[in-house]
Amino acid sequence: MLRMARREATRARGRSLLVLVMIALPVLAVTAADVVMRTADVSGSEALERRLGAADARVRFEG
Repeated sequence: MLRMARREATRARGRSLLVLVMIALPVLAVTAADVVMRTADVSGSEALERRLGAADARVRFEG
């Protein structure tokens, strides 16, 4: 069965590529959406760490 499948895939490369793309794109889209949703929702300490980076404090001069 695997030999037959490989032979069929090599004969119809365009169809095989289309099937691969039709499977990969939705998986990629769902994964990207999940990553964006999880990284957008951060707690206060995580947000502060992102703004400060490796610094210990943030100094701002006004006026």
